[in-house]
Amino acid sequence: MYRWRISIFGKAPARPLRIVVAPDEAAARTKAIDFYEIEPSQQFRVVAVRSSGPKRPPRTKEGVKS
Repeated sequence: MYRWRISIFGKAPARPLRIVVAPDEAAARTKAIDFYEIEPSQQFRVVAVRSSGPKRPPRTKEGVKS
C-alpha cells in the first residue's frame, strides 16, 4: 500500500486535500472521491500523486566507529 497525495485541479492553483492510502492510483482516486464526498461535476479534476513508497527499515550506521 502506498500513500497518495490528493489534489483537485481547477482555474486557480491546485487545491490540495489530504493523503489517502491505497495500492494504486485508480483506487486512491476512487477512495478520495468517496471519502471527501466530491461532487460528480468535479470528479474529473481529482488527481492522485504518490507521495512515498512503502515503509522502509531504519538506516544503520555502517563503518562508523563508536
